[in-house]
Amino acid sequence: MILAGEAGGALPEVLFGYSEGETTVINQFDDLVAEWTPRLVYTLAALWIGYGILRSGAFMPSLPPDLR
Repeated sequence: MILAGEAGGALPEVLFGYSEGETTVINQFDDLVAEWTPRLVYTLAALWIGYGILRSGAFMPSLPPDLR
């Protein structure tokens, strides 16, 4: 890329175009991470809470030993 830019006499334009493309890709990745990170965190928190509720035995009450 550098050799082609030098040979064509447009090295700054070639490098600038390449850096714009890389900046676009990085910004898209940052946007994707910013969009999905909260979703994953909230999903994990909801699953953890659900697991705690199911594990607590709240839906399977038991009688005290002297009433059995």
